[in-house]
Amino acid sequence: MKYFFLALSALLLLLGAYLYTTSSDKSYGDALVVIASEDNGHTLTYINRPLKLSFSYPVAYNLSEFEVTSTLPNHHAIVLTPVSALPLPKDGEGPPTITIQIFPKSTDGQSLESWIATTTASNFQLLDGSLVPVTISGVPAVRYHWSGLYEGNTIAFIHGPNTILLSGMYLSPEDPIVSDYESLVSSLRFSR
Repeated sequence: MKYFFLALSALLLLLGAYLYTTSSDKSYGDALVVIASEDNGHTLTYINRPLKLSFSYPVAYNLSEFEVTSTLPNHHAIVLTPVSALPLPKDGEGPPTITIQIFPKSTDGQSLESWIATTTASNFQLLDGSLVPVTISGVPAVRYHWSGLYEGNTIAFIHGPNTILLSGMYLSPEDPIVSDYESLVSSLRFSR
């Protein structure tokens, strides 16, 4: 009898997981991370079906997701932190990271460039140069460099109903995180 209840519990758990993963009403955080097989497990592939995007990143990073509710516009964040920098310091600045910030698209008709110039999270006030038009996985975007506590490269673009900032922060241009950021940018894909 106890095996029956154990099997029934397992079946209900699997059914609940199936219904949850096939639900069409999902939040940003409902993502799937799978090990990519093409390089013997040295990278992971992040797939977020609600956001319709995916990217690859080295296993040397810890991926975390959370909602940001602060003085910045509320948004969803995906942060890749080098595993070598963990645990994070309790009192002090965290390490350079690769960060994807997803903001609900502005509804007031602002251009992407205007949004960047008026949104604190873009680090536009730290701009070191100009906005350079680029294309990322077929999507028009702008790329820029900024300098603050860390050096940073950011690519900003509009995807679906969201404005996305994809930033890589570093201390020195030779840091591995710089090439890891560029690899992530190259691997970024959008689905329909």
